[in-house]
Amino acid sequence: HTRTLWRLLERHRLPVFLFVNKLDLPGADRGALLAGLRALGFGIICYINHYPDFIVRLKSGMTVLVETKGDQLDNSDSRNKVELGTTWANKAGKWYRYFMVFDKQQMDGAITVGELLERLKEM
Repeated sequence: HTRTLWRLLERHRLPVFLFVNKLDLPGADRGALLAGLRALGFGIICYINHYPDFIVRLKSGMTVLVETKGDQLDNSDSRNKVELGTTWANKAGKWYRYFMVFDKQQMDGAITVGELLERLKEM
């Protein structure tokens, strides 16, 4: 079934955002994994520990990735994650969005929970 799914994604030229988990475990061979993915035709733009908390397909057909952050966090890596998510969404096309969401805290490129809810209503 996996090969069929990949063929369909390729045939319809749908963008794929692949998350690979557990690379931080002892014995994980990041280099071999990335080489294997490249051999399968994946273009690796980066790898960092950034996995959105939610991936939602709306009734409109829009796919939304949401990374939530607690206001107590210092944002040391959040700026890079916003940049990565925004770059992905821009390259994926008009049916894809990425949001980093804080409860109330402001940060360039991120929005609050209230702003997210308003934007989702518009989609």
